[in-house]
Amino acid sequence: MTPRTRPVSWIRAALKEFETFPEGARSVCLAALTIAAKAR
Repeated sequence: MTPRTRPVSWIRAALKEFETFPEGARSVCLAALTIAAKAR
């Protein structure tokens, strides 16, 4: 049975906020997200 999911409506707002972070902070966050995504 496939789990039910909800539409993700907060991504656009989160991305807009993320783009206000300093470049160094964005780089660290993106590196952490990449590591997490590859680990699956």
